[in-house]
Amino acid sequence: MNSYIVLFATLANVIAILLVYYSFGKKAEKQKKFMNTLIAVGFMYIVILIVYNLSSIGIERVSASEQAKTLMTIAFVPVNTILFIPIMVRSYMKVKAKKLTMDQFTVRSICIVILAVVALVCEFVYFRNFQKDIVRINEQLENTVSENEVKSENNVNYTNSNSIINEIGDYETEVDTEVVEENLIDDFINNEI
Repeated sequence: MNSYIVLFATLANVIAILLVYYSFGKKAEKQKKFMNTLIAVGFMYIVILIVYNLSSIGIERVSASEQAKTLMTIAFVPVNTILFIPIMVRSYMKVKAKKLTMDQFTVRSICIVILAVVALVCEFVYFRNFQKDIVRINEQLENTVSENEVKSENNVNYTNSNSIINEIGDYETEVDTEVVEENLIDDFINNEI
């Protein structure tokens, strides 16, 4: 299961990087396109990490938290990159080519930023609920392990108690047998005399 998630996330990251790279157009220098692509994806990575860390404030950290952080990061960076960065880059390239006015670019940028903020708030809530679920599952797992240990201890105590009871029962049987034998012998002697 994890290998499928990692494979999907890797594929999504490659697609996101290629989309951003080709959004700069054919006329831009390859070195600048590559460098700007890395900066854009790196910026999105930092934003997702900040949102994730803010969502974890006040939530107990468990051993699975770091894995969850990595999973959420590699899953949401390409999604946000695909949704927002290529549109911004294309709009900027159109402004440079004088196909789009600065006012139009400003309106587009504001709309994209508003949509990005809404998406980040939704991701914040999702991350927070996800982390709370991890803590809850971890607590249930610890409780189950504790209950199993108590049951195991009770079984050992029950087994020990049964052994003691059996030993007492064996002793009582021996005592009862001796008493019966003594009584029989006494009765026999008394009847004979």
